[in-house]
Amino acid sequence: MEESIEKVIYDETDKRLKEMGAPEYQFPEKADFKDVIWMAALAGVSSLLIVLCLMGVIQ
Repeated sequence: MEESIEKVIYDETDKRLKEMGAPEYQFPEKADFKDVIWMAALAGVSSLLIVLCLMGVIQ
């Protein structure tokens, strides 16, 4: 019998919280200014492509 999605989610959440609570867990580095610039640039390019598609320039 298949597990319910709720049980799967709770089990996975519990597993990940235990992993992150371990003393040897290394948290990822914080995003710096360069990362923020890349995110903004990618969001801008994506928005431009969406607008061009809506205008019919890109088909």
